[in-house]
Amino acid sequence: MGIQIAVDSVRTLFVEMYWEHQLLASGTGFHYVCDGNAYFVTAWHNVAGRNAESGDYLSKHSVEPTSIRIHDRVVGAASTDLLGVRDLAVVDNDGNPRWFEHPERMADVVALPIDADPAFRAVPWEADSPETTRNRLWVTEEVSIVGYPYGLRGGANLPIWIRGTIASEPLIPFQNRPLFLVDSRTRTGQSGSPVLLFYPPGTQVPIHDRNEVGYRYETTPVSRLIGVYSGRINAESDLGYVWTVDALDTVCREGVPGSYDPPLKSMWR
Repeated sequence: MGIQIAVDSVRTLFVEMYWEHQLLASGTGFHYVCDGNAYFVTAWHNVAGRNAESGDYLSKHSVEPTSIRIHDRVVGAASTDLLGVRDLAVVDNDGNPRWFEHPERMADVVALPIDADPAFRAVPWEADSPETTRNRLWVTEEVSIVGYPYGLRGGANLPIWIRGTIASEPLIPFQNRPLFLVDSRTRTGQSGSPVLLFYPPGTQVPIHDRNEVGYRYETTPVSRLIGVYSGRINAESDLGYVWTVDALDTVCREGVPGSYDPPLKSMWR
């Protein structure tokens, strides 16, 4: 029997932000398909290169990224650690952002259109699939934030899984925005991480049908994408932002062209 790994580890990708040929920072992202359109999803501040609340530059060079480098999986690779890189422009030839963001410019999450490349085996999440559809979430429920803290990669260049718990009522928008808080020891580099409900084989899995409450045992892993992580509320706190899948779908379906206007500028005022 070969080595078995969680498919969500393969789906979660290391990404680097560049200004011309200068590496600025690293983060996390993933492929997402919505209504037949393919996107690369990550945090707004990753592609904008600015603090999502103050608008200040994140890089000491005081520049915004011009491209991102996605460390993607190669088709036909015999090993999961065989990666190739895909360079994706985040601005057009006139310097205008290529990403889409929330129509009310209120979410630290973006969707970058991306073309299919036969050299890579993108494993996207898909909108409205069982893996992204969830009827209930509960405060204190355990979640996994899958990404690359400090740019750290595990064996076979796979991401690091960090546990957390839902800290604010997930069905009530926090600060009137499509997000909830998690309590977790996350660090820089995890912005853009998928946030999952994940159940290993043999564990009791809650039944979340609206008409049924209970548990069942599953013989295979069960996971649900419930949001996109974009960082802590401040450097002193372990509370972090998770933008809901509904917010992500809104970005993909109703998104407006990107800007450098910080989406969190009025969060705490």
